[in-house]
Amino acid sequence: MVLFGRLILSGITIFMVDTLQGINTNVKLVSSMVDKSDITLNLNRLGLSKNEVTLYLTLIGVEADTVLELSKKTSISRSTVYNTVKSLVAKGFAEWIVEQHRKKVRVVRPSQLDFIVNEKKNEFLVAKSSIGELQTMISDQASRSAQTQVRYYQGKAGMKQMLWNSLKAKKVIGYSEFGRIDIVGQKFYDDYVTEFRKRKITDAAITNEDGRDYIKKYVIPKTGNHQLGITGIRYIKKSIYHVSGDHSIYNNVYAMSYWNHGEIVGVEIENEELVKLHTSIFNILWGIAKPIKGLI
Repeated sequence: MVLFGRLILSGITIFMVDTLQGINTNVKLVSSMVDKSDITLNLNRLGLSKNEVTLYLTLIGVEADTVLELSKKTSISRSTVYNTVKSLVAKGFAEWIVEQHRKKVRVVRPSQLDFIVNEKKNEFLVAKSSIGELQTMISDQASRSAQTQVRYYQGKAGMKQMLWNSLKAKKVIGYSEFGRIDIVGQKFYDDYVTEFRKRKITDAAITNEDGRDYIKKYVIPKTGNHQLGITGIRYIKKSIYHVSGDHSIYNNVYAMSYWNHGEIVGVEIENEELVKLHTSIFNILWGIAKPIKGLI
């Protein structure tokens, strides 16, 4: 299994590679001379506690585990494991998935740790040193299976993660009532838009007439900073098609997020056939929708 994080700061790209291969849960090190305590030390430097490091290293050796399975393997109480997993998810080192009707946790996918250093500029030098050492300690081997994956996100950190995940796309389509800037903050959104444009990703969105004020504020002004252009937005009357939250379709992922009435939640479903279905629906609605320019 592979855990690979890429952190970006001021144009400097740092690669963090953590890999484990084998039948059991032992970490396969590049050199037999490497002490496991060295890996623990570097993970501590990246902000992980003792229990977080224990669970992290345990998860490297498996595709995914339930809280109960992790508790048995580590001899840590279920309640402590659950709270530690929540912390790992919040820090971006793990994610919840649903597998055969059971909720499991696993280490995050490649390229999903990009924004961490942007959030921790003061820790940049320490992170760079630790990541470099981890590269030499752990080998990079296999990729994940292509099975359907369901990932849950909560809170401001979850919303940031979902936005950053979409940077893996070449093209993003979907529906949005707009407003995620208010959740993730202007600074983070500016970083996201900069990376979006650097990677030359295209975006198209359908909204309702309620999105007009947001578009006037963030999309149209020359001083605004938004990944969407005015020609990439169309609208359908709410009475015909109600848009709530944000729905993004890219690669093999259908992502939904919602941030109203005191809750911030999101779900990513990775399934090729589901994406084909919703891409077809979007294309039909795009043909029906009208250019937003006519509403402003």
